[in-house]
Amino acid sequence: MPVTIRLLRGFLKVLKQYPEHKHQYPPEMETVMQGMGRVYVRSEAGRYMRTKYTRYGEEDARGLRQPQFNNDYACNVFENRNERMQPLDERELTWLEGFLSVCRHMRDLEERWWAGHVDC
Repeated sequence: MPVTIRLLRGFLKVLKQYPEHKHQYPPEMETVMQGMGRVYVRSEAGRYMRTKYTRYGEEDARGLRQPQFNNDYACNVFENRNERMQPLDERELTWLEGFLSVCRHMRDLEERWWAGHVDC
């Protein structure tokens, strides 16, 4: 299983176990939660959901499959090869740094993990 899928599933599981209103998360959590719905792109031509099969993604897709990051937009955003070389939107980099920071914080919580089981 790719690392990104494991990170997202772990994030969602810990967030369910330790909701924001019951646990003190690092300040980056606000940035992460604000960006969970959509990927930040330089062009406003397209707005793409960050996740699939989560409460932050498509309404009708919840619970159908295991949660995952949506990377479908990666091929569709750029029409020509030169545009693909542009750096990410600064907000996207800030979101990613915040997400990894919160994941490190969650890693240090005393969460019980069962092999092969993720309850999202």
